[in-house]
Amino acid sequence: MNEQDNWLDSIRPLLAELERYALWINTQYRLGLQDKVTILVQTKGTSAVYGHFRPLGWARGDAKVHEISIAAEELARPVLDVLATVQHEMVHAGCNQAGIQDCAKSGRHNKRYQTAAVAAGLTCELMSKSRGYAATAMTEETKRLVEDAFQPDIAAFGLCRLVPAKRQTKAASQVAYICPICGTKARAHRDTLLVCGHCTPKGHSRVDMQAQGD
Repeated sequence: MNEQDNWLDSIRPLLAELERYALWINTQYRLGLQDKVTILVQTKGTSAVYGHFRPLGWARGDAKVHEISIAAEELARPVLDVLATVQHEMVHAGCNQAGIQDCAKSGRHNKRYQTAAVAAGLTCELMSKSRGYAATAMTEETKRLVEDAFQPDIAAFGLCRLVPAKRQTKAASQVAYICPICGTKARAHRDTLLVCGHCTPKGHSRVDMQAQGD
């Protein structure tokens, strides 16, 4: 890349490092992966997960390729945590190749996944009733091994997708109003002048409804 092209903040070094780690994990923990896998960084959308394994999500000609997706919004986490997500998804890939049903269709991780994750250098604990054994992290031994043997390129990390600010919904941006005489309720934006249509025609002077919390 020329100096004049240094405006380009490429994600390629990050992808290369994620791929290098996946290859290292496959060898280090003898996952024996032979099925083709592609690693992506993309938005997690409304999902709360750090990563995702999608079997047969891609194709090269007639050959099917599995997908490991890492959430772009979660790349600001510590480097070892990001790599642990790759490791988590690699366990899914290994289970898939071995014909091990490690997850329900709902995404609940079962004890078969827990067994495979522990064998691959992760702690694996119950996250919730709906998610099952999805809470994984590197063991202390794995962390030392990664730092000493794999030696991650820290400079390849740091670029992450910002989470857009949530737009305030119409309902959330409105407040409750109430008539001080008859108790009629309505909702509108704060500072809106609301007149009670029930009381004003009954001989009262104009009755303004009051915003709750004022």
